[in-house]
Amino acid sequence: MELPDARKAKQEIFASLGLTYVRTRAGEPRFSVGIATAQSPRGFRVAVRARSNENLEAARSQGRLSVLERYPESEIDLRITGPVVARTAEPATTPRRLSIGASIGHYLCTAGTLGFFARRTSDGALGVVSNNHVLANGDEGDDGDDILHPAPADHGLQPADVVGHLAGGYPRLDDETPVVDCAFAKLRDGVEFDPATITPGLLLKKDPARLEGEPIVLKKGRTTGLTRGRITAIDFDHCDVEYDFGIVVFDRQIEIESIGEGPFSRPGDSGSLIIDPDGHPVGLLAANTLDCRLHYANPIEEVLSALGVTVWV
Repeated sequence: MELPDARKAKQEIFASLGLTYVRTRAGEPRFSVGIATAQSPRGFRVAVRARSNENLEAARSQGRLSVLERYPESEIDLRITGPVVARTAEPATTPRRLSIGASIGHYLCTAGTLGFFARRTSDGALGVVSNNHVLANGDEGDDGDDILHPAPADHGLQPADVVGHLAGGYPRLDDETPVVDCAFAKLRDGVEFDPATITPGLLLKKDPARLEGEPIVLKKGRTTGLTRGRITAIDFDHCDVEYDFGIVVFDRQIEIESIGEGPFSRPGDSGSLIIDPDGHPVGLLAANTLDCRLHYANPIEEVLSALGVTVWV
C-alpha cells in the first residue's frame, strides 16, 4: 500500500487494539504499531509487534485483532518480539579516547555510549549527547552532575575521569508521552576529543539522513563496536521499554533489525548514534529486545529538538 494508506491503516489498528500514549499498566496486552519500511513507494505495510504469544492470544480472544482480517497478509508485518529493554552494561575494555562510540556515563550509572558531540543553540556550549539513562541515570541526575569517561563500569573514577557535567533540562522519561531517551552534558574546558571520526575513512555528517526503502544503517557502540543493521519500521508507536525503574511507552520510534553474524547492539551500546552508510545521522539507540534481534531508536530530529542542540563535527 502507499504511505498515506499505511498511515491510515496504522491508526485504525492502533485504535482497535485499544492503545494509548501512556505507560502500559500491568497485565495489559502489550503491542506496538508502526509503518514497515518498503522497497517501493507503493510497498509499505503496517508493522504490528506483540511482546508475547500470550499477548497475541489475549487480543485475539477479545476480538481486538479482527481488524487485521480487513487487510491482505502482504500488507501486515506481524511479529512477536519479547520484551524491549534498556539495560545496564557489564564491564568492558574500552579506548580512552573521547570520541563517537566511547564509554561514558553518569557517575552513578554503569556504562553507556557517547552518541555524538553537539552545540547547544541557546548559549553555544559544546557537549555530548547520549541517553537519559546513561547521562542522567534514568531521571535521577541533577544539573552539574559529573559525567565520566570511561564510565564507572569501565573503571572511570572521580575526579580524574570527569569529562563533563550534566545539563539539568533534559527530557524526562516520566513524561506521559515521551519520544526521546536523551540528555546533554557540557564538556569541561581542556578535554581533548574527536567529534567526527567513526572509522578511518568514514566521518560524521551534520545533516540528518534521508531514509528510503529498507535502509542499511550503522552504529558504533561501546560494547559491540561498529555494526550494521536494517531499518524495518518507522513511526513506531506504543513502544513499551522496560527500565530498571519500570516501563516507559514511547511513540515515533525507529525499529532496526540485526544483520550479519552478530547483534546490532547489546547492553552498554545505549546512546549510540545510528547513521547511514555515508555518515548522516539517523537516530539515537535506546533499547533492544532480549534476544538482541530488534533494536529501537529515537529519530535524530526529535533528539536535536528536545535538547535544543545541533550536531557538531
